[in-house]
Amino acid sequence: MTTDILFQISNLVALISWLILIVFSKNQFVISNLKYAVVTTLCIAYLVLIIPNIHLFNPKSFSTLENILNMFKAKEALVAAWIHFLAFDLFVGIYIVDTGNKKGILRWKYTLCLPVTFMFGPAGLLLFYLIKIPRAINSARI
Repeated sequence: MTTDILFQISNLVALISWLILIVFSKNQFVISNLKYAVVTTLCIAYLVLIIPNIHLFNPKSFSTLENILNMFKAKEALVAAWIHFLAFDLFVGIYIVDTGNKKGILRWKYTLCLPVTFMFGPAGLLLFYLIKIPRAINSARI
């Protein structure tokens, strides 16, 4: 499978998964399948790209911005990094839904965080934390 096809499939899987997460955020069976089947599949796709080139890995690749830029000139490394983002952002989205449900946060509140997490990862997690703060403060007082 070419990196272009793997990139396209991964994007489609992630987009569909995010839509399912938003629509079925109260369904624990769906949440579990997204967490354990889809995120795992994205992780495997990541490894498919990384393992054949692991012998080329150099820890110094991460020591400067220029080294990182050079590393991502290889298509496999760039697609692997993208899949890395897709897997972790989806995992964070699942965490937001799961935690929101368990903590009794109103669905519309945590659902607002999901598109932000999908597009801007850490910003969506931060938004969720800001939504969660009043509840955490109230829980600490008890």
